[in-house]
Amino acid sequence: NSSAVLPGDPIFQQWLRNNTHSHKQPGYRAVTVVLKAHGQAPGDISADQLDAMADLADRYSFGEIRNSHHQNMVLADVPENSLYELWKSLQTYGLAKANGGTLADLICCPGGDFCNLANARSIPVALAIQDRFDDLDYL
Repeated sequence: NSSAVLPGDPIFQQWLRNNTHSHKQPGYRAVTVVLKAHGQAPGDISADQLDAMADLADRYSFGEIRNSHHQNMVLADVPENSLYELWKSLQTYGLAKANGGTLADLICCPGGDFCNLANARSIPVALAIQDRFDDLDYL
């Protein structure tokens, strides 16, 4: 998965497996920052977290950050030897969930909570699904 020597912390290793992806440039990984905090609509991010993401992008990803259609953010060019330090920084801001690409990393339209075209509330359903499956290690 990674040629850099990285700490054996099992939570970090799960994050590394689920939230980082191969890169065409050796020595780099793409990092998915999951925006699925409990009690918030999927894809929501606070102003403080957004400021932190801008700082982290400057520090670890050549100042670039991307939004994904999965309602997450991506730091596309992170050096492998900076992954643990980045993960620790993400933890500080509540952005280090290790569930990228799992059932708990679900996509949800705003539904009746924020959209005038909707005829149902989808966010409570998404939150219930996330609560049910979020802590399962085998997802």
